Amino acid sequence: MKKFGIALSVVLSTLCFHPILLQARFYIDINAPALRKIPVAVCDFKDMHGTGNSKLAKSLPQILKDDLVFTGLFKSLAPETFLDNPGLTRDQINFKNWPLIGAELLVTGGFSVNGDTLELKMRFFDTFGASMILGRRYTGNMEDHRIMIHRFTNDIIHHLTGENGIFFTQIAFICDATGHKELYVADFDGCNPHRITDNMSITLSPSWSPNGNKIAYTSFRDGNPDIYVKDLDTGISKKLATYPGLNIAPAWTPSGEFVAATLSKDGNPDIYLLYRNGEIFKKLTNHRGIDVSTTFSPNGKQMAFVSDRSGGRQIYIMDIDVGETKRLTFKGRQNESPTWSPRGDRIAFVGMDGGRFQIYTIKPDGSDLRRLTNLGNNEDPSWSPDGRLLIFNSNRDGKSSIYVMNANGANQRKILSMKGNQMSPRWSPRLEW
Repeated sequence: MKKFGIALSVVLSTLCFHPILLQARFYIDINAPALRKIPVAVCDFKDMHGTGNSKLAKSLPQILKDDLVFTGLFKSLAPETFLDNPGLTRDQINFKNWPLIGAELLVTGGFSVNGDTLELKMRFFDTFGASMILGRRYTGNMEDHRIMIHRFTNDIIHHLTGENGIFFTQIAFICDATGHKELYVADFDGCNPHRITDNMSITLSPSWSPNGNKIAYTSFRDGNPDIYVKDLDTGISKKLATYPGLNIAPAWTPSGEFVAATLSKDGNPDIYLLYRNGEIFKKLTNHRGIDVSTTFSPNGKQMAFVSDRSGGRQIYIMDIDVGETKRLTFKGRQNESPTWSPRGDRIAFVGMDGGRFQIYTIKPDGSDLRRLTNLGNNEDPSWSPDGRLLIFNSNRDGKSSIYVMNANGANQRKILSMKGNQMSPRWSPRLEW
């Protein structure tokens, strides 16, 4: 698991909410059809020691703007519209200028560089109230500049929504850039992608452990589809399930105590719960159909899965304690890849419509079906840990790439550009920072 270590000094933290901020904090509806984005102005950072580093002055605030826009909650105003170039502190800001261009929020910042050490000072202002909401100072290695910006953006999100953001999360995905399907990991926004397996074979179905330090996946590296677990702290992969036949589609339980997987060791592909050493704890399904693609409710009491027991591939929900199963989807004959929202209120899945795969969400009781995508084939949705966003892969631009969208389907955009096809993205839980 990636550890984020920087020296942090909090110099000022003041809360002051005017009605717009109160509305943002308590009444942002991420599923609203027309979510109002809050206009924010992020200024170029000041070089506090006059080193002449104009590149940092623009690149640091750009990271912050990208973070804010990524959430789908903010609209970043173009610097060309700014009426002045404010200083870092409140008394250096002409607050009358900012509402004139529509800015409800304002961010200023400054930096200084001493060798490999970077110091950042950042301020977050309410333009209507002419008051500072929060201020932070960070000191760390130059290579940690993105982490410092992410930390400040996370504080902004926390103040406006009451929840932490997703800036210290990662995305696991499969890519065939090497000619083989290998497992990769990137930051939440698609930055810093790197390969973490070298199986020179087919790798499928990554699944993060609840604490984010392990990824379970299926690989054909030894000829049979077996399940492995990659320890991100040590870099070591160990076999978890190597039973005869299929060992596919691993999914961790919310407690991290078990891994669910589809095994065909007894002939029929059924879902089992495995201990973390690979031993079987319990057989969950026992049906003549093929059962696969497990996802658990946040409390671990229910699971959704795909089965062809009714003829087509449909999604079912099982109460794990009593074993009672009910069918969830009825539209079309091919519904796949369910994933339960961390908020527990919706399940995203893939359905075939007009010969193409599209992403839908539905309530666990089977009501309120919503279609989120329309262009190309769209598959393998995965929720952000705050339940506000979904990542997925789509071939709308030709090859398969990773995209992100709001939970209501708004703001769909590509977040990763690299060779080959990218597929099966899975969002990590929040990591340590």
